[in-house]
Amino acid sequence: MANSQIEISNKKGIFTLVSACHHFGVQDVIISPGSRNAPLTISFGRCGLFKCHSIPDERSAAFYAMGISIATNRPVAVICTSGSAAANLSPALAEAFYQKIPLVAITADRPMAWIDQGNGQTIRQEKLFQNFTVNGFSMHSEPGSKDEMWYNRRKLSEVFADALSRKKGPVHINVPLSEPLYGMKTYDFENDKPQFYAIQKINSSPEIEAIKTFAKQLSESKKVMILAGQMPSNETLHHVLEKYSHRDNVVILTETTSNINLKKAIDTIDRLIMPMANTDAIKDFMPDLLITIGGNIVSKKIKALLRDFQPKSHWHISEFDSGLDTFQSLTDEVVCNPEVFLSDLMAINAPIKKSDYNANWQSLKNASQAAHDEYISKLEYADFYAFREILSRIKAPASIHMANSSPVRYIQLFGHRKDLKYFGNRGTSGIDGCTSTAAGIAKASPDENHFLITGDTAFQYDINGLWNRDFPQNLKIILINNGGGGIFRIIEGPDRVEELVDFFEAYHPVDFEMTAKAHSLEYYKASDKKSLSTALPDFFNHKGAALIEIKTIADQNAKWLKNYFKEIEKGLKISEL
Repeated sequence: MANSQIEISNKKGIFTLVSACHHFGVQDVIISPGSRNAPLTISFGRCGLFKCHSIPDERSAAFYAMGISIATNRPVAVICTSGSAAANLSPALAEAFYQKIPLVAITADRPMAWIDQGNGQTIRQEKLFQNFTVNGFSMHSEPGSKDEMWYNRRKLSEVFADALSRKKGPVHINVPLSEPLYGMKTYDFENDKPQFYAIQKINSSPEIEAIKTFAKQLSESKKVMILAGQMPSNETLHHVLEKYSHRDNVVILTETTSNINLKKAIDTIDRLIMPMANTDAIKDFMPDLLITIGGNIVSKKIKALLRDFQPKSHWHISEFDSGLDTFQSLTDEVVCNPEVFLSDLMAINAPIKKSDYNANWQSLKNASQAAHDEYISKLEYADFYAFREILSRIKAPASIHMANSSPVRYIQLFGHRKDLKYFGNRGTSGIDGCTSTAAGIAKASPDENHFLITGDTAFQYDINGLWNRDFPQNLKIILINNGGGGIFRIIEGPDRVEELVDFFEAYHPVDFEMTAKAHSLEYYKASDKKSLSTALPDFFNHKGAALIEIKTIADQNAKWLKNYFKEIEKGLKISEL
């Protein structure tokens, strides 16, 4: 810093907190307005060490912060006032917990003495998020002794160590603050900043003897499945998996959220397995050895099948100790970078037993692709048709943000495009925060084009994601409006009950054109094939943020999707397998 003089709250603990955030790599701070957090707001805003963003709604602010963290791979802080405002950070922290994203929640609090004593905006905030954060504590905002100052430094070091390396995930720093709140002090940052300690994590592969044992089992298994869950794009891992994809005894299953594009990967899992899930043929495609990498899996069906037809061995490879036994068959958890572990296995070069496992999956893939291409060429206007048109018209390079429920599932049926990046809140798979997260990612990568594909319910649920005076102009929103939660006409159960419309779909009369105008978004609309073919090019060519509303008829959507799997089944000729 050319000038190390900075103005910070005169509460000593705030200077320590600001210093810790800067020391551990926080560059972006999202602030929601309030009174009790005034010392935090003014200190982070004035010190000149951070880029501060103002997002009024706390739930949206936390998801927006999470999006920036995803895009930058850095810790991002979100600051809010006390009381129920703090509780509104919960959904994003839960999502960040299951995606292992270093979201730093800093909540202003009332003095401990006033908890449960009838004071306004005062709730039990300490350990508020303990079930979905990797660490957290209440700090001394006004430390009165050397020991209390040391406590703040030590706990902040521990919190950031867990957020960034030891466990990886969100953390909570609770800051009780007494009045007066607006006193300031000038510090010499370079000379006054406190010292923190760091955890040095050295990544290494397992011992050579363990690698040899794993390699022997891999080579002797005739049916090996590598299943990739959600993860960011990783070129090193991609190259390693490319080599495995040519092994006769190995098949690699991916989803768009895996951000892996291999010619021989099975990237449309449900398209292949849904039609034959209830047939005798499916057991021949289930593995003896399952190797999982990455985070959560979208496909409910593959999870069910792997639980029903459990592999003899299941290895989960993760840099962080996760205890993830999704398929109830975990035999080995290998705490290591997947690319390092898989490369070391490949280097052993153990002889592989003769197998037709990969070939059988490739035959299935080719047959399903032919049936898919024929079916989508005959689609009438419905959600399925809209997704076909959208995905075929998006120009690369671009990032696709998939809202939960129907959009993420439809997109899986079209497979992964290598010229696109895919994002989605698949940690908890909730519809809250889809717009806000996409906005955060887009804001942090302004030179890229971003498209949020969302349903009307998810969009309305996170409508405050638009309440952002600095909304990213490189984000366009594609809104599929089928009049409610259309997924409930697709999944078995709710599609057959009389409460479907009122209590599952939750039909609404929202005018999204007015929503777009209220938030200064250019608006386009379509309600049939002709209007869609006209509106989509104009929408894609528009310079700046925009929204296109594509209206479809709910009962037609369910019909075309259910018939799709019947036609794929015919194309697979399952009786001949």
